[in-house]
Amino acid sequence: MTYPLTYSEYKDGLANGVLRGLRCSACGEPILPPTAACPKCGSPDLKVAEFSPAGRITTFTVVRVAAAGFRPPFVVAMVELDQGPWVMGTVKGIRPDAATMSLIGRRVKVGSERAAADAYSGGEGVSLAFELEGR
Repeated sequence: MTYPLTYSEYKDGLANGVLRGLRCSACGEPILPPTAACPKCGSPDLKVAEFSPAGRITTFTVVRVAAAGFRPPFVVAMVELDQGPWVMGTVKGIRPDAATMSLIGRRVKVGSERAAADAYSGGEGVSLAFELEGR
């Protein structure tokens, strides 16, 4: 099976400031991160799509006990991108103790950060990170 966008290509794009995902040719569903089939309709007919790196926080949590390789505390948020998909990542530029419900609905710019290798991964990774707009 060939994939239109591999996870490695997705991570390489993030590391270079490009937010790439997929769009289902059958139903139009935007998909991030890449998968082998559309989560909405099950179609494997997926095309690579580039998404605007902007969105709005829908919910968040403060992580105080983290998995190996991460240094708590930090803020993790779910963001609805302007073009539809929802993604999760860390929120930069806010102290965890200052995270309040006022974060809900705030605009963010999507970027990335390097994630150190741990015992469970295949080396250093890249993950989504959000910067608050209009501070």
